[in-house]
Amino acid sequence: TAHTVDADALLADPAGALCAALAAFLGLPSLQPGALSQAAGHGRKGLPVAFAPGHAAHYQEALAEAFVALDSTAPD
Repeated sequence: TAHTVDADALLADPAGALCAALAAFLGLPSLQPGALSQAAGHGRKGLPVAFAPGHAAHYQEALAEAFVALDSTAPD
């Protein structure tokens, strides 16, 4: 069984239906960030820890060939 995850949507609405669906798929009552996840929100040496939703679109052209290759190896 597979479950597709839109990380931008999950992060945009952590209490929403998508998070609830992922939690159910994983057999969890809910998705709650643990200590490591909470610590990851604090930058180290000025590096970004998160990007704005949709940021990956900036790399669409440069990574198009790699994404086509990955998609062609994905199970149906």
